[in-house]
Amino acid sequence: MPEYGARCQNCDKTFDYISRVADRNKSVVCPHCGGRGKRDRTYELQTCGRINALEQENVRYSVALGCTPKQLPEWQKRHPGATFRKKYGGYVMEIKSRHEKLQRMKEAGFSEYDPKQFD
Repeated sequence: MPEYGARCQNCDKTFDYISRVADRNKSVVCPHCGGRGKRDRTYELQTCGRINALEQENVRYSVALGCTPKQLPEWQKRHPGATFRKKYGGYVMEIKSRHEKLQRMKEAGFSEYDPKQFD
């Protein structure tokens, strides 16, 4: 699911959240104070969809290639050179390019979705 940014209407703090595309504009609960947060596109541009100036790629975070804090040392060995960011109570893997995505999926034993395989 995609990651979005929001700003709390009560405490004015910003935070990230994951939501279905259909629910992306619904209000969400602020993790800081429990108030209502609304999607903030300015904050999204600054954090969620930022552009890496060195590679000119859209930096994304893979929850599927993430792990729990207890699993982190094992995942760092399995994916040498990968960057993990603490989010959602665990660690998510930073993906900088399509090439890196395919490499990391292969290391984890995943394969990319191919609709032709279901014909």
